[in-house]
Amino acid sequence: MKSFRYTAKVRPGERVQGVLQGESTAGVARALVARGVFPVDVSEVSAGAGLLGRWGVLRDLGRRVERRQLGCQHLALFTRRLGDLLDAGVPMQKAMEQLHLQTREKHLKGVLGSLARQVKSGDSLSHALAAYDDMFPKSLVGAVEAGETGGGLIPILLGLAELYEKEDELQRSVRAALLYPVLVLVVSLATLLIMFLYLLPRLSGLYSDLGRQLPAPTRILIAASDFFQSSGVFVLVLIVVLLAGAAVLRARSERFRSLLASGLLGTPFFGRIVLNREIVRFAHTLASLVGGGVPLMRSLWFASRSSGNIVVARELRGFGQLVGEGASLSEVIGDSRIGDNVLVMMVQVGEEMGQLAPSLEKACRVYERELRERMNVLTTVLEPVLILSLGLIVGFIVFSMMLPIMELDLV
Repeated sequence: MKSFRYTAKVRPGERVQGVLQGESTAGVARALVARGVFPVDVSEVSAGAGLLGRWGVLRDLGRRVERRQLGCQHLALFTRRLGDLLDAGVPMQKAMEQLHLQTREKHLKGVLGSLARQVKSGDSLSHALAAYDDMFPKSLVGAVEAGETGGGLIPILLGLAELYEKEDELQRSVRAALLYPVLVLVVSLATLLIMFLYLLPRLSGLYSDLGRQLPAPTRILIAASDFFQSSGVFVLVLIVVLLAGAAVLRARSERFRSLLASGLLGTPFFGRIVLNREIVRFAHTLASLVGGGVPLMRSLWFASRSSGNIVVARELRGFGQLVGEGASLSEVIGDSRIGDNVLVMMVQVGEEMGQLAPSLEKACRVYERELRERMNVLTTVLEPVLILSLGLIVGFIVFSMMLPIMELDLV
């Protein structure tokens, strides 16, 4: 018999958790149903999971790793396949079962199985997704809820699929463009580390036998090498602690996240890249919702939750209230951080023509093109800068190492 941790629904809005012995996940699920509760999530407790279950911090960490937010690729596949199945006339229950059976990844398969069971029991898809809000974005859950309420779920799902596909394509292109600069940076750091830890200490012993004062560049280089040898571990531990502290602050402190977000937006070149990405997310999500028949006020509320920047998201949350008070969407956008001239003009034309969704889609294409161009410029400039920096550093090291020998030849 194995141990399984389960989360089960007793009645709407009430859930219970516990550990149950059984031979398989399906057997535990049947046992829970026989007890009169509906299983939402059933997972096997591994040997290490017992320790995680006793230690609260480690348990939470393990849960976060296990239920981390899905990437754009998985979100695109989920929304695209579900939208296509529903568009083909497949009922929601059958569609979710098909998604569960077709998925091969163990991490995602268990979640889809739980969602399929909840939908089969009579829950709405949005309510089932809300139980996994740490895996599915809140904007997705809200958009599905709006689609179920307004009867336009299929176009909303297909619109979200297009958004996640573009996000995934952009992420892939960025990773591919940064691969060479990152490789150059890693090789540079490894080269410098070898020089400071192995090559320079041996040469410093040779220079001490010269019996004369070394040139200033050579003394600086030897002092740096001695520092890395004596305090290198301390510096490394300090860097790790600072990075870990920053990660904890980013996860728990809204003020720290706001400072980081403001700093990114204030960066001269990179800030525009971040802002363009937020504009694309907002405009595409709003276009999908409005195009799916969701009212503008409700669409604005859900679209505001799609932002990945806390400063921009804070501004977007007030759009619905301002529009509800009588302001036009173009005016509200124009007074905000994302109020770029092209976006304001496109939205204004869409409002006047009654074609807001197509206008937003056109704006998306404009900003997507600009975003790609800026990323190309960034990576094109980054490569020679890294190579030049590496050349200057290595050149200084070689020059400092050879300078004492060159002075001996001149004497």
